[in-house]
Amino acid sequence: PTPPPGATATPTPPGGAPITGAYLMAFLACDRDTSPCRDPRDHRVYLAQSDDGITWHLVPGWTPYAGSVPDVIRRGDTLYLYTPGMVRRYRFSTQTWEAPIPVVLDDPQAQSFVDPSLIVDETGRLVLFYLVGMPGQDPARCAAGQSTCTKHFRSATEVLGSDGTHFIADTDDRVRIAISSASSASDPDIFYDGQRFILYISRRNAIQVYTSPTLRGTYTLWPDLPDGYLTHVGGVGAGFYDDHTGRYWTYLHGQQPGISRAEHAGLTPLDAGDFTSVFTGESLGLGRSFLVGSPGIAANIAGLPLQQRLLLPIIW
Repeated sequence: PTPPPGATATPTPPGGAPITGAYLMAFLACDRDTSPCRDPRDHRVYLAQSDDGITWHLVPGWTPYAGSVPDVIRRGDTLYLYTPGMVRRYRFSTQTWEAPIPVVLDDPQAQSFVDPSLIVDETGRLVLFYLVGMPGQDPARCAAGQSTCTKHFRSATEVLGSDGTHFIADTDDRVRIAISSASSASDPDIFYDGQRFILYISRRNAIQVYTSPTLRGTYTLWPDLPDGYLTHVGGVGAGFYDDHTGRYWTYLHGQQPGISRAEHAGLTPLDAGDFTSVFTGESLGLGRSFLVGSPGIAANIAGLPLQQRLLLPIIW
């Protein structure tokens, strides 16, 4: 889903409580008592923290703001919270949130981007993965009147000195997925497991896994999964590889209330019994009527994630 053009936000007052959790999760929420929540203009962005990836609490003093399908990543002293077309930055040194500002994407193949997912490359630059937008229509589906179409998932690299606000598209697509008018493809989520780059793609209430040995390469379906499907119990997945235990964490929203998590040893099929609900709108204190979804997870460490340090022997 695409947020409204020119969506604005109410900035959190400076000097708030410090963000101290070992892991951070951006997600959207919507109050079903006041909205059907199908329109992304009704969504608000939230940020939670956790010390173990299982028990989550809202970041103290958080003020929600308009936006949808968020993602979060930390680099150095700065936390970057992305929504389609916008970024909001937090400075750890001053414990200050800045107001959201527009993101410039130079991509002749895309009028806009949706479903952002971020990773840091081998030079320390942010790389934005995204689904090519379709203004005025659902970018996950075929355009009105089309029986089949192709969804383009691309990446773009941060312009040096722009501090996460300007990206230039990388060559070619990372993934192309042919769909019919009855299906969809959306919400890319990129992460690294120490051996390969992994890209989750949401297929409505399922997750497909694509991998590549290089960040900006061509991603192909993971052969150890049937048609590349990791699970059919939910979509809009977020992946994380815990290098300390060598296990994967997969978050999604779907059959269980709120956002659920599975911990697994490999990229093998997951069923409903593998997932446990980790939080709902009620458990976070928002209220029973609040829908939560679209998770995006990041480690809250000042440097690059440990699994990416393996790529940087010169820097580290």
